[in-house]
Amino acid sequence: MPSVVHAAPTKISIPRLSLEAQVVPVQLTTDGAMEVPKDVKKVGWYALGAAPGEIGTAVLAGHVDNYIGPGIFFYLKRIRLGDEIMVYGEDGKKLTFTVFKKEVYPFDQAPVEEIFSAADGKYLNIITCDGRYDRRTENHEKRLVVYTKLKE
Repeated sequence: MPSVVHAAPTKISIPRLSLEAQVVPVQLTTDGAMEVPKDVKKVGWYALGAAPGEIGTAVLAGHVDNYIGPGIFFYLKRIRLGDEIMVYGEDGKKLTFTVFKKEVYPFDQAPVEEIFSAADGKYLNIITCDGRYDRRTENHEKRLVVYTKLKE
């Protein structure tokens, strides 16, 4: 059976949150962390990993806020198990993912291997900051990760 080439994601929609946003490819920062778009209203897709719909785990990230106000994932903490997330590819196709887990981790203890895993299924994980912003470390104290699986 020929392998399926999945398109890069261009848009995300989360009906529970009345959220729609442009998705842009991101890579790694110089210190090896996943980049996040400079624009707090856009979502970054880790382009060095799986694309949504491929076997493995696609990862999206976005800001919770900045010094001006709320970012694209400001209300992500309101998402519930069973909620659906739609991702649209550059080919115009829509993929629907279902939330099966939501976790909050200390910012420096998020399980990177689990979040970016090369799993056997078709997963999409979404990361944003959570908790108080610490001006000293220039970082939020926690990370919120929403785990989803492709609805087939």
